[in-house]
Amino acid sequence: MLSARIRPRLVHLPLLPGLAGGLLWLILLFLWSPADGVEAFAGRRYSPYVTDRNGRLLQILPLEEGLRREYVPLEELPGELVQLLVQSEDRRFPYHFGVDPLAMFRAALLFAREGEIVSGGSTITMQLARIINPHEPTVTGKLKEMVQAVWLEFAFPKERILELWINNIPYGRNTEGVVSASREYFGHGPVFLTRGEAAVLAVLPRSPVYYNPALLDRRNGEAERGSALADRVLALLRETDMADGLTREDLLADIREGNRRGANYVFPRLVPHFIAMIRPQITEEEWHRGGRLITSLDLDRHGWMEDTINRLIDDARENRIHNGAALVLDNRTGEILAYVGSQDFSDTSQGQIDGIQAFGQPGSTMKPFLYALALDRGMTPATVLPDIPMMFGSREIYTPENFNNRFNGPVRLRTALASSLNIPAVYVLEKLGTPLFIEKLKEAGFSSLEGREGELGTGVALGDGDVTLWELTSAFALFPRGGETLTPRWRKDESYQEGRQIYSERSAALINDILTDRTGRVTGFGQSSRLDTDFPAIFKTGTSNQFNDIWALGATTDLTCGVWMGNFSGETVIGRPGSSLPAEGAAGFLREFSAGHEFPPPEGVKQVRICTLSGEAAGLWCPGTMEELIPEEISLDTCSFHGPDGEIRWPDEYRYWREGSRSSYSSSALHEPEGRLVLLHPPSGSQFYLDENLPGNAQSVRIEASAPEPITLYVDGRLLAEKSPSPLRISRKLERGTHQILLITDKDRAEGSYDVK
Repeated sequence: MLSARIRPRLVHLPLLPGLAGGLLWLILLFLWSPADGVEAFAGRRYSPYVTDRNGRLLQILPLEEGLRREYVPLEELPGELVQLLVQSEDRRFPYHFGVDPLAMFRAALLFAREGEIVSGGSTITMQLARIINPHEPTVTGKLKEMVQAVWLEFAFPKERILELWINNIPYGRNTEGVVSASREYFGHGPVFLTRGEAAVLAVLPRSPVYYNPALLDRRNGEAERGSALADRVLALLRETDMADGLTREDLLADIREGNRRGANYVFPRLVPHFIAMIRPQITEEEWHRGGRLITSLDLDRHGWMEDTINRLIDDARENRIHNGAALVLDNRTGEILAYVGSQDFSDTSQGQIDGIQAFGQPGSTMKPFLYALALDRGMTPATVLPDIPMMFGSREIYTPENFNNRFNGPVRLRTALASSLNIPAVYVLEKLGTPLFIEKLKEAGFSSLEGREGELGTGVALGDGDVTLWELTSAFALFPRGGETLTPRWRKDESYQEGRQIYSERSAALINDILTDRTGRVTGFGQSSRLDTDFPAIFKTGTSNQFNDIWALGATTDLTCGVWMGNFSGETVIGRPGSSLPAEGAAGFLREFSAGHEFPPPEGVKQVRICTLSGEAAGLWCPGTMEELIPEEISLDTCSFHGPDGEIRWPDEYRYWREGSRSSYSSSALHEPEGRLVLLHPPSGSQFYLDENLPGNAQSVRIEASAPEPITLYVDGRLLAEKSPSPLRISRKLERGTHQILLITDKDRAEGSYDVK
């Protein structure tokens, strides 16, 4: 761009006629120096060409108030177009020093004869000076323009002046520069201009209103102006020896055809959500430079995903699903390959909301991050977790259920994650601690959870706490990247940014192994699934509590894909389509575009044959066994569930579940070592509320306890059970107030309390 530090080369001033004239010019140059205007002009913005990674045009970004002004180097413009522009506006441009004395003399004669400015005698350099420092059309303004033109001639080469002028000529229609004018008036770039169209663009700057080519198809007075344009264009072509036998009728037909094309032309507006996302990140230098801005987006992959989202939404109309979004990342570089913000950007009611940046409840998609933390904290894929009716929390009781309303008893961590079981996930979170998990999520890139630590409880394991598809997709890429974060980037030529190690490589590899395990999904999803692929791929799906956010994440070694479907308005989905629809989009994309390479195997693990029920090392009497990956430093005990008598030795909590009880047990009880006195229900500190519409004797609290010895129970000091066999189960009428529970055995005691309001 121009620099205000450049000053006129005063050594040339003696070329001006006479010493007195030279002194006058020095004074005027000092008084009317265009330096300030040049500095402001140097900060002028131009419309960047935003392309995909292969150079295909996505958008030409408009400037303030929709102005189009593109910058193209002089050598990239057609030579004939440049020649026509110079011939039309300033045929002696190569020879003068900013002011053309002959043109000025002619303009002065016309002014004297007509009494007003008829021809300004402006050179190309004078026009550029007027663009840089606009002025009123007065004699003083014209003189100032001449002085500043001389300044520019001494400050810059002729080629630079011509290039700046061509790229900043006002053409009307909120368009500046010949390149944007070519698109606006004739519907294509300068390289495709016909001779007639190029000549029109050379004539138009004189009066974009008077010489408007659209007037060729008008009648009455406007038709006469259109005829004047045709005459001027034909004369210009003849002056430059470009008429080449072109008749007036041929010329008119040529201009009319171009005008019709221009009337139907719409500036490209592909991937609008992606452009809206990157626009605030375009630097001032890039705006000033204009030209080509190459992004990481792949228009083929984006188009495939866009078409798929539209098809899936059409298929889901009966479920009241009206929108969807998708994001695809390159795991090696972080490059954004596809960015579908909504089904239809032109939908003014919802379509312009960016579903990739919008917040929603992520459901079970948070579980891989939880189990990766559990693996880093000493659990293994064989660790057995309870999938039984349970209560979590203290004053606020949380009783999760699985999506299929079934309980599976003891399940291994591998099965719990692969089948997306809810109760084991909340159990693991309560053992690890919610604050630790939230901190890990923030490290993984979930910045939306910042400042919300005090609001979120154990439900965060199942998706409480709104996040974005942007966060979910980039965080999910942790696993194929060996536990290292990935920063999405949209510039193709941007340098790769190293990630941070959030999970150990071993835990990330174990998560990959679990999520590619089709047999592990059987408990939750059955024998076949839309997630099945012919190559290794990890998937995780999720739905919000109200079924208005439906998610699917998928990844291979090279790609990570995230898909969301639902409604921006918050409308609840009708029926229960689950996550099969977005899962079809994620899996389909990976089938179409992934290289399908094997995930690196976990290191630092050993193959151990385990009991499929207990998760412990397989014993002689275990009926079902399998090979499992166990960290090398961990030794498993031999199965304690199976013995030579063929009976299963169920721990107390699973025995109650096997007996068919629908009771929910306090999760804290399962944290106690076996062989101790435990209050199973109610959790200490629980609150109960009397219902005034029900009789008092119909409202009670259930008290349950377990111990190796008989149990004695006191409530508020009153003996309710003495030496009762374990497990103890008793109901007590609800009475307002705070009530104290005391449990005693020969070897132990336990206390608890509950409130009734």
